[in-house]
Amino acid sequence: MIRRKIFCVTALSALPNLPDVPQVQWDSGIVLFGTPVGSSNFVRQFIRCTVKKLSSALDLLLSLGSPQSASLILRSCLDAAKITHLLCSLPFEQGSDLASEVQPVLRRAWGVVAGAPFADAQWNLAVLPIRHGGLGVADPTLFHPQATLASFLSS
Repeated sequence: MIRRKIFCVTALSALPNLPDVPQVQWDSGIVLFGTPVGSSNFVRQFIRCTVKKLSSALDLLLSLGSPQSASLILRSCLDAAKITHLLCSLPFEQGSDLASEVQPVLRRAWGVVAGAPFADAQWNLAVLPIRHGGLGVADPTLFHPQATLASFLSS
């Protein structure tokens, strides 16, 4: 069983060194290690799909009926943990798109956990660390530049 594939934009003739490796024509993009690589339309579609999946997961989480459990799971698992990888691996502009699409979804979820929607001033307090009197909410629009810089410096 061959587990290798060659991705190419146009069909290639058989490579002499790898005659048995199948070739896959790639016209829009692929996902490598959880990161979309390809055209801007492909990346935008991947971001929309990611936000939709996150929104569905948050809806399930909020149906638990326990605000304390939902808060803990939201902060530890579904909040920044799922988004940080993409923010570090996407180009800055596409990461900005992701952060701006995810932020309202997270804000709505935290509003449900808190029992009322957050106004702008309340949201600014909620994103503060717990040690500074906030809820410790990770707002992707705030940590996106740092995630991009950290990725750039580590590579």
